[in-house]
Amino acid sequence: MTTNAAYLDWPFRPTVRSDEQEQLWWRVCYVSAAADRQLGTLDRWLLLAGPPGSGKSIALSAWLRHHNDILHLPYPLERWPGAPGAYLPSEPSHLAQMLAIAGENVASRLRHDHTAAARLDEYQRGFLRALLQRHGGPGRYHTFLRTLPAELRPVYEATPAADVFGTGDTPMGISALMQELVLLAEALDCRRVLFTVDPPEPLGPADMARLGDLLGRLDLTDNPDFLVAITLRDEPLRASDILERARARVHLTYTSWTAEECRDVADRHLRCARPDAPLLLTDLLTMAALKRADELLIEEFGGHSPAGWLYLAETALYATQRAIPPTPLPIDTDGIEALWLLLFQRHVPLRLDEINHCVWRGARRLKIEDKPFELLRLLRRRRGRINIDTDPELQGIAGEASNLYSIVSRARKAVEPNPKSPIYLLNKPGLGDYWLEDYSQQR
Repeated sequence: MTTNAAYLDWPFRPTVRSDEQEQLWWRVCYVSAAADRQLGTLDRWLLLAGPPGSGKSIALSAWLRHHNDILHLPYPLERWPGAPGAYLPSEPSHLAQMLAIAGENVASRLRHDHTAAARLDEYQRGFLRALLQRHGGPGRYHTFLRTLPAELRPVYEATPAADVFGTGDTPMGISALMQELVLLAEALDCRRVLFTVDPPEPLGPADMARLGDLLGRLDLTDNPDFLVAITLRDEPLRASDILERARARVHLTYTSWTAEECRDVADRHLRCARPDAPLLLTDLLTMAALKRADELLIEEFGGHSPAGWLYLAETALYATQRAIPPTPLPIDTDGIEALWLLLFQRHVPLRLDEINHCVWRGARRLKIEDKPFELLRLLRRRRGRINIDTDPELQGIAGEASNLYSIVSRARKAVEPNPKSPIYLLNKPGLGDYWLEDYSQQR
């Protein structure tokens, strides 16, 4: 990977890290916050909540790194009941989808660990066969058989599917299925089973309702080794009835950071980005500029956010080390406005949510009126410049140029960090051309 001079990118970009860089990141860049330490008491249900960018996913990853005796089963939204990617499209039960995920995960493990495959007893083999055949039919199980060594195939082929789904969707039947999965995990040297729900994007009202179904339906009381951990942004949590539906069975933990901890995170990344000649936050910005940046980040992220400070640190590095012409060091309060807009251009793409009729600026949900939303939707769909004088669709939204100016102004007030210096909704003065800038693929 090219470093493009002046500093290394990988500390700020987890998707491009090598395995060696990932290990270094955990040793040098990771900061243990209060939520990370509270996860040590993870028991049955855990709801890890906090503002966007507050380290919920990192805290969960840190916990998993220190517990290698866990059968970890991610449960993404695309596998939930009713979702296009659900393993059992007609099955409304969360547990059914989760068991299907477990079956696929265990089959994958056995494919690469033939010693463990030989260790399963007859009932465990039958339970696995039942899991695979329930969502994929006999063909799915025979596909799995072909991945086993020749000496094990007859044993697995002769094992009938266990009759584990005959009890139906009763509390006793649900508890029995959970226990069977825990016993199967133990055969893989995994002491506990952990399903994680860690959505990359904010949950809308429909997803929150389905999450309430998950929390309200599954009772883990009789199965202490069957765990579910969920990360959730605090704003939709407060606006929902999730905790009431969970009936106090959920352990709720909030991520919380101080400004000093956030700056420590940023400085650690900066040291890795320039290992030979580190530049820290106090080298990049004056104290007055740092104070103003702290105010802006709290307003945008809803609290002290390590992710926000990392965006700021990388943006300041870029502005002073790579940009042409470079911004002089240190950046003072007069330079914060330009740096702030550059931060959005580099790290905060705009996303239209047509289902919930809103706009997401990074992780922040923005309300918007109908006409401005129609304008943004048209510009996003066309992915290029359109002109009020020649484009019939734009004319259909605005009617005439004078109306378009009002719609554009309202759209900018809704989505721009600074409507007077727009970076998303742009136009060519005097020509009537408008377009929506897409920064999501530019880094």
